[in-house]
Amino acid sequence: MRALIIRRWPYGESDLVLRLLTERNELVSAFAAGARKSRKRFPHQFDQSGVYEVNWQKEQSQRQLVRIDSAELIEFAAQLSSSLESWSRWLIVLEWTSHQEEGADFERLLQLRSALRTDEGSLRFHEFFLEEMLNHGLSPETEICVECGQGLKAPSPLRFDLQKGGATHLNCSSGIELSVGTRDFLARRLESSPQLSELDQITVPFLTQQLGRELKAQSFFSQLTGQDRPTSLAPSQTAFQR
Repeated sequence: MRALIIRRWPYGESDLVLRLLTERNELVSAFAAGARKSRKRFPHQFDQSGVYEVNWQKEQSQRQLVRIDSAELIEFAAQLSSSLESWSRWLIVLEWTSHQEEGADFERLLQLRSALRTDEGSLRFHEFFLEEMLNHGLSPETEICVECGQGLKAPSPLRFDLQKGGATHLNCSSGIELSVGTRDFLARRLESSPQLSELDQITVPFLTQQLGRELKAQSFFSQLTGQDRPTSLAPSQTAFQR
C-alpha cells in the first residue's frame, strides 16, 4: 500500500516509530524494527520526502502499532528536499496532518508535494491552509475592522490582527501589514495577487492560534524567513532536525 511518512520518532537504539498516511486516507502508527541500522532492509531510512510501498502485519498484542514487514521507496522528491524553504513548508504540512484525528486526503497531499517543487509551490501551500480554515469552520474577517467595527474600504492601507482574527484599519491595530491582494486572497478571491511574505505571517499562525496548536516546523520556518528570529541567533546557527 502506498504511504507518506507523516512523522518519525527514534525508539531504542535502532528502531523507528512512524506515523503514516496511506492511500486509503488513513493515519496509521507503525513500528519499523532495526530501521535506523538496517540499511539492507530500509536503505531509505524513511525519508519524509518520499512515497513508499509499505507492507505490514498487525501485532498480536493489544498495542495499536502495526509492524512494518517491508517498505520500498517508489518516488523520491529530490527537488523538495534540496530547497530549505520548500522542505520547511512540506514539514509544516506533515506536522499539521499528524494532528488530524480522522485521516487526511492522500492525493491532495501528493498534489501539494508536487506543487512545492515548482515556482507555484508557496501559493499552493497557502491555498491548502485556506481550505483547512474552511474544514475547521474558521474564516478571518476581511470586510469589517475587527477593532472598531467599521467597514474596510480598498485600497486603504490595512493590517491583520492575529489575536482578533481579522483585518483592521491601519490606525486601529499594530498587527501585520495587509495589502489589498492578500486580503482578497484571504477572502478566497483566488484570482488576487497576494504578498507571500504577508501570507507567511497569517495563514498558518492564524489557524494554530485559533485552534490552540503549536507546530515546531512553523517555528523553524519563522526563523528561516526572518519573521521570528532571536537577535542572539545568527543565521549560520539555525538548524533543523527531522
